[in-house]
Amino acid sequence: HTVESFRNELFDGYKTGEGIDPDLCAQFPLAERATHALGITVCSMIEFEADDEFDESELVQRLQELRESLREKFEVGSTLREQLDAAIAAEQYELAAELRDQLAAQGKA
Repeated sequence: HTVESFRNELFDGYKTGEGIDPDLCAQFPLAERATHALGITVCSMIEFEADDEFDESELVQRLQELRESLREKFEVGSTLREQLDAAIAAEQYELAAELRDQLAAQGKA
């Protein structure tokens, strides 16, 4: 669904939703309900956009908390990218090269 705000009056074509497949839009409420059913906090942006609802640092903090919550719930470890960043920070360049190659093989380098 499209959240229309004061920005729509200020900027022509601002997030009008034009060109979004109606079948995709119809799935948003279902995705929100499914997410909520998984025990994940859902913050539907009906009247306001996320940056209207939270200041940037609070939004980033909430997203990081959500990421950690999902990782714990589904027992997901660090991504290859995160492992690569950690290896570089720890100056483990041989490991970093292996991780870089794995990312490249996945097309994510």
